[in-house]
Amino acid sequence: MHYKIDSLRGPNPLNSSSAKALFYIFHVLPEWLSICILLSGNMRKTFGTGMFGDWRSKDETETEKRKRLAKRAAKEEKKKGISLGKSTKGDVDEKEKKETTLS
Repeated sequence: MHYKIDSLRGPNPLNSSSAKALFYIFHVLPEWLSICILLSGNMRKTFGTGMFGDWRSKDETETEKRKRLAKRAAKEEKKKGISLGKSTKGDVDEKEKKETTLS
């Protein structure tokens, strides 16, 4: 901040350090405030986007959303059934085959 601005009209009041500091404060402050406001909200939650933003070319309809959620719920139920050790019909048949071959 030690640079001086040459003026043909004589001494300039904008050459002082305090004038330069005020100039930069008032020019940088709005930028910092806007950045803080933009980053303060959770945009992913507000707009329902994923990690990389909204990658879909068009929004889902309600029927498409219900279909997708039903498919996800069915997949989770299937995963829960397998993880809890519930046997399916195929598992029972394999157990019976092993028992018959052993005896």
